[in-house]
Amino acid sequence: MGRTVHFAKGGKGTPDSNGERTPVNTKPTLSPIDTTTPTTPTAPLPPTPPDSPTTSGTSPTSPTIPASAVQPGGKRRRKSRSRSRKTEPVDPTKKRIEKLGFKNYWVDERGNWALVEEDEETSSSDGIEPPPPPPKIIPMSERSYAQHVKDLRLKTRDAPHIDGSGTYEDPEIIWLEKPPFKKPKRYEGLLLICRAACKAMQQKKIWIRALDHATTRTITHTATRNGVNKTYGKAHPHITVYMGATFEFEYDGHVYCEYAKGWYGDRIPVRLGRPGMRRDDPKWLERVVEVIDRKFLRDRARQAGFLDS
Repeated sequence: MGRTVHFAKGGKGTPDSNGERTPVNTKPTLSPIDTTTPTTPTAPLPPTPPDSPTTSGTSPTSPTIPASAVQPGGKRRRKSRSRSRKTEPVDPTKKRIEKLGFKNYWVDERGNWALVEEDEETSSSDGIEPPPPPPKIIPMSERSYAQHVKDLRLKTRDAPHIDGSGTYEDPEIIWLEKPPFKKPKRYEGLLLICRAACKAMQQKKIWIRALDHATTRTITHTATRNGVNKTYGKAHPHITVYMGATFEFEYDGHVYCEYAKGWYGDRIPVRLGRPGMRRDDPKWLERVVEVIDRKFLRDRARQAGFLDS
């Protein structure tokens, strides 16, 4: 059976090894180009990606989903709430010390108050070391004040010695403890300190409850049988006194002393003062004659009828 090959009209073939001709593709028919309208080739548009969440600027791989967007499962994400209070840092150099009652407090520029601890070793903004906290004292009531006045009358009657005439120029010094007569210089030094304290506080009488000593007593309430606990600690040398014009004393506290050869030397007081305090300090008198004002308590005791008229 023979094979028939048809050629395009006018086409030619190329003979192969068998002498047969292979058909040749004819050229396609081209339409004329319109040159009146310019054409601009355009690049194909990129494929549109599927919807995906945007990524955050910090991590290119972690998506950032708004809190209000609906999460898978139909629930909204809740904003996390921190239960801890945010406290702004306070510059410790911008603080001052304020006295409230018997305690000292740090006060910063924002008005925040913080108790000054006894062992806190800090300095104020002006470079001056803050004063030590005052001695801890149990608040006195009107009835307790009246009892102190009654005891003072009895102790004055049995006082070992009394000096002075009871005026502003020559205040009366009542020794509730035996004076150191065997050491005349020490005795004269204590008289000098008491007269200087009365002159500074404008008082006519001063009672020496305890001679100069370098310890302080702290009394706190307890649940024991006695109800109080007494502890002793170190302090600057001072005299414990009452001060006033009558037995109804107006002040009680400490009068600090300075010595010619120090506390561990001859123990001869030479003037009012305490270590580290200059006389030109505006609070010098308050810190050297460290007493508590009892005039308000005295008036309350009078109104309550606890004091004899």
